[in-house]
Amino acid sequence: MSDTFMTTEEVAHALRAPVETVRYWRHVGQGPKSFKIGRRVLYAADDIERFIESARSEGHRPAQIPLPHVRLGRPEPKTNGARAHGSLTCPHCGCGIELKVEADNG
Repeated sequence: MSDTFMTTEEVAHALRAPVETVRYWRHVGQGPKSFKIGRRVLYAADDIERFIESARSEGHRPAQIPLPHVRLGRPEPKTNGARAHGSLTCPHCGCGIELKVEADNG
């Protein structure tokens, strides 16, 4: 077992990926294994190496992960013809989703 641990920022730098991408992978259960100590998310260096080797051997990019939950067929909010701006909360995971709706009453 390695005594070397990395932060999300260090993992993103090592994988040459945006920090937000590494956070998203963690959110959807993809990407390298992670754990928390208090509020800090850490990754073991050995797990990062295994993640890279797995991606190399499978011959595909780990970034091919499904998009966040989107409910289709929901009625749009009533805006009486005005533009609505705000945010929604995902019923599955509680993440905030920005909302920008332009109602068409024509």
